[in-house]
Amino acid sequence: MERDFNRGDNGRETNQLEKRRFVVFIRGLPGSGKSTLAEGIQQVVGEERSVILDPDLIDYSSGRYLDFSRRLSDQGVDVRFHPYRFLLCRVREELTASRIVLWNQPFSNLEMLEDTISIVETIASQEGLRLELLVVELEVEENLARERIERRIENGGKGPTPTTFNRFLERFESFEGRSEERSCCTFLKLRGEEIDKISIGQVVGLLKQLANEE
Repeated sequence: MERDFNRGDNGRETNQLEKRRFVVFIRGLPGSGKSTLAEGIQQVVGEERSVILDPDLIDYSSGRYLDFSRRLSDQGVDVRFHPYRFLLCRVREELTASRIVLWNQPFSNLEMLEDTISIVETIASQEGLRLELLVVELEVEENLARERIERRIENGGKGPTPTTFNRFLERFESFEGRSEERSCCTFLKLRGEEIDKISIGQVVGLLKQLANEE
């Protein structure tokens, strides 16, 4: 990724990207490399052009989140759904600001993923935006995923308990084939054993391709 994604070889890529709005759903088991991939994509496209949305990155003590959560509670919304609703609110803000949204979450429940895609499509329609959706699915060996989670927790990070991980494992299904039912949704499957310039480049290259399609 030596060249700047925003400049491009012919100087037209930024203009092409401005014509569309992009949401990239990065899904996979905990420990599959989702965060590494999201951060790598952001480094290429630029922090000013993209934002990473992740339930684990929400500052639950911030005044903004507490005010948002309080309003939802007043409306009778279960507190368990407040982080999800908060991220959807962020999606609207970032799309209208022309930033690429990198939504990093396991989405092991396919029904939840499809519902989220439908809501994001509605948001784009309400804002009069032309939307492109990309679902990037990471595959990884179970043992490696567990090892990564253990290392992350040892280093002070967050991670699911073994019991929670097993639940993720039991209900995780591939999204492959389902994107064909949606005209603005593209699917890409990657191996999560080693997230490198090649895998990051595949995602960025696909975004460029989508940006240049009529």
